[in-house]
Amino acid sequence: MDASPPPKSDLLIETKRLSKSFAGRVVLDQVDLRVRAGEIYGLIGPNGAGKSTLIKMLTMLLPPNQRRRLHHCACSAHPSVL
Repeated sequence: MDASPPPKSDLLIETKRLSKSFAGRVVLDQVDLRVRAGEIYGLIGPNGAGKSTLIKMLTMLLPPNQRRRLHHCACSAHPSVL
C-alpha cells in the first residue's frame, strides 16, 4: 500500500487527530482518516465504539473536541456521499 498522501484533487475526506469526548468519556481518540474519490469504507465496531459519532462529525452535525485538521470537500454539503 502506498503511504504517500493522495493528490488533493482526489481527496474527499481527511481528518487528523480528530477527537470527541462526552462527559469525560473519550469516544474518538485522535482519528486519522483519508478517503479518496471512488473508495469505499465500512465502519465496523461494537456499540459505543464511535461509528455514529464519526459520521456526525464528518457531516458537521457534531463539533469535535479537538482536531488538527478536518477537511471535507463533498460530505459537508452533500452528506449522501457517506
